[in-house]
Amino acid sequence: MSRSEVVREISHPDWPLVWQIYGSSFPHYEQRQPQHQQVKMADPHFHCQLFYQGDLLLGFIFWWACGEQVYIEHLAINPALRGQNHGSRLLADFCETAGRSVILEIDPPEDEIAIRRLRFYQSLGFCLNDHDHVHPPYHPDYQGHELRVLSYPNPINPYEYQQFNRMLVVRVMDHGVTA
Repeated sequence: MSRSEVVREISHPDWPLVWQIYGSSFPHYEQRQPQHQQVKMADPHFHCQLFYQGDLLLGFIFWWACGEQVYIEHLAINPALRGQNHGSRLLADFCETAGRSVILEIDPPEDEIAIRRLRFYQSLGFCLNDHDHVHPPYHPDYQGHELRVLSYPNPINPYEYQQFNRMLVVRVMDHGVTA
């Protein structure tokens, strides 16, 4: 289907397109600030994985290796290529090759779009977990926001959830910047 490449530097030739897709795919409060993204790129647990079809950038997954878990922080498909099942194929292939539990977060299924998103992930084998979860804020002027935790291929127990949440708070959301 495609090839992929893990990128560690924002000097990569496709980084401007990745950052443009990122900026247009997520609300501002769910986006890392550029200076913080550069710091995360150097973290050995963080992976910016780009997916291509030929030379065409299909999309990306920003993910974290966390022991027995993989956490997908952001996943986006090039807007010019949406609606062609690239996202479902890319995510299904990613989960198959991860070799461990894959965790991601979604908005609570309270409106039609969020319910469709939940069904999409469930169709790929993700399980909705019943853990109270608030994602820490990316920006100091925002509060954390309630999200639902999904996992593949099985639900995660309270201990596994605590492992994930500790890693999220301590590693993923630590900006490495002192005030």
